[in-house]
Amino acid sequence: MDIQAHLTRGAGNAVWRYLPKQVGDNAYNWLKVSLIGGTSPDTRLVLKGPVDRFPYDKGGGEFQVTIKAQDARLKYAPDWPEINGINGEVIFKGLGMHITAPTAKILGVALGPVTAVIPDLHSSDEEILLIDGQAKGPTPAFLEFIRQSPVLEHTGHFTERLKTDGQGVLQLHLHLPLRNIEDAAVRGDYRIIDNTLQPGKDLPILTQVNGTLSFTENLLRGSGISTQVFGQPARLQVASETGGRVKVGLTGQVSANALKEWLPAGVARHISGTTAYEAEVGLKAQQTTLKIKSDLTGMALRLPAPLNKSAEQSLPLVLTSSAGQDSTNIYSLQYGQILSAKVVAVPGGEPHAVVYFGGGSPASLPRDPGISIQGSLRRFDLDAWQALDIGQTSGASAGLTLRNANVGISELHAFNRTFHDTRIKATPIPKGWKLDVNGKEIVGEIIYGEAGGLPGKRISGHFQKLAIPSQDRVATPAEGDEAPTELPRILEINTQGFSINDMDLGQLNILMEAERTGLRTRNLVLSNPDGRLKGEGWVSASHRLPTHFDIQLDTENAGKLLDRLGITEGIKGGAANLSGTLSWLGRPEDFAAAGLDGRLKLRMKSGRFSQLNPGAGRLIGILSLQALPRRIVLDFRDVFSEGFSFDSIEGDVHLARGVAYLPDLVIKGPSAVVHMKGKIDLGKEEQDLRITIQPRLDDSLAVAGAILGGPVVGVGTLVATKILQNPMGKAATFEYLIKGTWSDPLVSKLARPPTPAAESLLP
Repeated sequence: MDIQAHLTRGAGNAVWRYLPKQVGDNAYNWLKVSLIGGTSPDTRLVLKGPVDRFPYDKGGGEFQVTIKAQDARLKYAPDWPEINGINGEVIFKGLGMHITAPTAKILGVALGPVTAVIPDLHSSDEEILLIDGQAKGPTPAFLEFIRQSPVLEHTGHFTERLKTDGQGVLQLHLHLPLRNIEDAAVRGDYRIIDNTLQPGKDLPILTQVNGTLSFTENLLRGSGISTQVFGQPARLQVASETGGRVKVGLTGQVSANALKEWLPAGVARHISGTTAYEAEVGLKAQQTTLKIKSDLTGMALRLPAPLNKSAEQSLPLVLTSSAGQDSTNIYSLQYGQILSAKVVAVPGGEPHAVVYFGGGSPASLPRDPGISIQGSLRRFDLDAWQALDIGQTSGASAGLTLRNANVGISELHAFNRTFHDTRIKATPIPKGWKLDVNGKEIVGEIIYGEAGGLPGKRISGHFQKLAIPSQDRVATPAEGDEAPTELPRILEINTQGFSINDMDLGQLNILMEAERTGLRTRNLVLSNPDGRLKGEGWVSASHRLPTHFDIQLDTENAGKLLDRLGITEGIKGGAANLSGTLSWLGRPEDFAAAGLDGRLKLRMKSGRFSQLNPGAGRLIGILSLQALPRRIVLDFRDVFSEGFSFDSIEGDVHLARGVAYLPDLVIKGPSAVVHMKGKIDLGKEEQDLRITIQPRLDDSLAVAGAILGGPVVGVGTLVATKILQNPMGKAATFEYLIKGTWSDPLVSKLARPPTPAAESLLP
């Protein structure tokens, strides 16, 4: 037999008709349904040899069909994208098939060259189709190839959320057993060329992606892929796992500057440096897991305690997120042994969250939506956190309602003071909160609730102990010039044991009402066994506005009251009354003697200035005139040095910017009458005083005269002194100027006025 045929017009879907009957049913049926579409302007048949040796697969003749295909389509396997636009040759030779296409397309991307080979169309074991091809085109088309193939089920559907921009080259190899097409084997390599990838929501964009992604029908692999993340070089690894999950690993470095778009502005500007990280993303269907690890070495966090760290310090940070049941998202955080947190976010609802300070795992989530805060801290700086503007937060942590709190703090820095070993427990009550505070300085409870029908809130503090420690540093009036924070409508404080700077002041009761820029003090009572202070006035909420009080202080023993205030020397006994007004610029914590204004009236009786040690009670030392005996000729040692008893002290004090002006402070004692005029600078601890000392010579001089001159002289002296309105006392008056500092006063004696002529003393 010797036949040659030539067709100039043929259909691609009729190729199967040219096959010999010896072709197996599987190959025959595959060709019938897979090679479809297209035309052939040139189809040639060659048949030479004995009929009984047909189709000459073992020699002895020749059988070949050559088809020039145009725009043919090859549906090589179910569930795989077809190859179309095939322009090439289809050759059947013996029992084999060989397709060669210099050009073709797959999903609109140029594919070529492509070869498709069936070595044996009637194999006794298996008819195998082998396809090899190369495509070059945009990466989105390659992802579409994944989406339309069985590979998708083994890649966690991650390509459905992946947005890309860039080009690549695909090398594709298919091994298709026609009798068991479901056992098809695929091997592909996609070389990514300078791509940009956006993995998904809340994940960073990857730029300059270069590398090779390999895949089979049931796995995906990629290692050593280079990229840029956060503006820094990084390495990318991709691996599919059993169960249709894909794991994406990313290692690199991140700078603080690159984190600005991911963090609140108030936090980002306090972070500097660069640190290494490892990230792992798990992808399966619509579920995504994320884990980020870093020891933060090289990055400094200039945040308030307890989150602060230096660049040299290593502090492990682990962030995770995962999808739970019912479309919930679960977030967790571990920051060294300082902080851990867990958040469960429910679509359309408020998250459940717990924050735990200290080592260990977070406590259980609150039953109701909101946040629970638990644990222990070595140090917490409330002042610094309040001063830090962290901006608006978003995501799972935004808008959380506090459900409860139970936190112990070894060092709590608040209101420019340090409180020790303080545990704060917050529990909700109807329309408010109850805070139980138990610490070294504070023991009691604070109730935060409604203000009895008035707008705003009421804060009531009831304390068994309230010890206010000294300020951590001297605050300047310029600090905190921001607008006043929201004030409670009513503030009430009642404490059984109140102290400031280790001074036991007794029982304190305060009632205040808020106005626009501060608190109106309706009642202030501070009482102890040694005295009682009452007051009312205005407490400023701003460092720029003044605080002022009307006060009245009463004591039956000024010495004991001063001793309670830490002044153990200076005055013994003495009942006293001090009343008037005091004001200073700023809040109560801004109180400083150097900034006082006001007017005071002082009344004291029946006391004694005791001898002072150097440096003790220096202001009282001015009143006691202890400095005089060392610097004046007339010896007042017996009057002032060992202590000066007084019958009364009376006078007004005018205060202006920390300077006390004395119009005429009068100290009357058994031995002398002292007039004190001038000013005392409370801030600089300086004085400029004019002291007039008038020894009381009236009664004592008469007694001395009786002893020395006899009864007649004594009686005469007494009568003359009374009648002449104490001319002897006036004659013995001494005046001094006291300047300089309290610790080293400068004393100078003024010239004595001339003694009045004797005749002028006569009636």
